Amino acid sequence: MKKFLLVSLLVLGLVLTACSNGQASEEMEAAEEEKYVTMSKENIQLINEQGFEALEDLYSQEMKEAMAASSMEETNRIIVDKGAFKEFGQGGAVYFTDESTSNKYIVSQVETIYENGKLIFTINYNLDDQIIGLFMK
Repeated sequence: MKKFLLVSLLVLGLVLTACSNGQASEEMEAAEEEKYVTMSKENIQLINEQGFEALEDLYSQEMKEAMAASSMEETNRIIVDKGAFKEFGQGGAVYFTDESTSNKYIVSQVETIYENGKLIFTINYNLDDQIIGLFMK
């Protein structure tokens, strides 16, 4: 759990730092945004049905190294505690460019509604569509 939280906090920190330090966000064309929102919803469905382990093949190498089995188990419990999946709420995606490295990546957010509450999933993708960041609140 600590590694997952650490990775999540690092990714969140990167996004927040990037936004406050002039990291450029760039809107996507509607079709491209729909692609990443749909991809995120499919990944969330896999998490709901099979747990975070179901996404391992989609993680970048850095994410694979950062995700420990124990942190996935604890995170899976959070979803189980939310109860049955009901529906997806709002979603969106944008490009972000890290001006210090010129790396471009995608940030997708999807609201997910369960019988006992809501979660907002933020999934970051590199340009090869590998997951480079994943967290929920």
